[in-house]
Amino acid sequence: MAETLFLRGTLQGHSDMVTAIAVQIKGQARIVSSSRDKSLLVWNLNSLALSANGLVGEGESAPTVLRKPFHRLTGHAHYVQDVVLSSDSMFALSCSRDGMLRLWDLSIGVIERLFVGHLKCVLSVALLTVKRLRKLKETK
Repeated sequence: MAETLFLRGTLQGHSDMVTAIAVQIKGQARIVSSSRDKSLLVWNLNSLALSANGLVGEGESAPTVLRKPFHRLTGHAHYVQDVVLSSDSMFALSCSRDGMLRLWDLSIGVIERLFVGHLKCVLSVALLTVKRLRKLKETK
């Protein structure tokens, strides 16, 4: 028998279609979403109103809208196509149809590094280990 799932809440903030969602529950528990509105939104899972069993809005008959994003990350000139989180949730890497990749420092919501060189849109990204990311930051 299949398990029944119920909508317990939503995260709102984008003004256009969401293109990707990255979730990390270790370290700084975060959700980052990318969108055709050229932005990324960061939610801190620890600040969401969770019940004791981890369900949002338990006991309510209608889904509720959850808190506003922790950060709104802007800078891409076209749709943000994909996003991934580092294993410690301190960094996100995004790619866009503008041909750029951006490495974001999520603790302060700024671009840590810009990767250029693609002649056309970038559709997908993957991330190095946290140790390699910190080494990149040191050589900046």
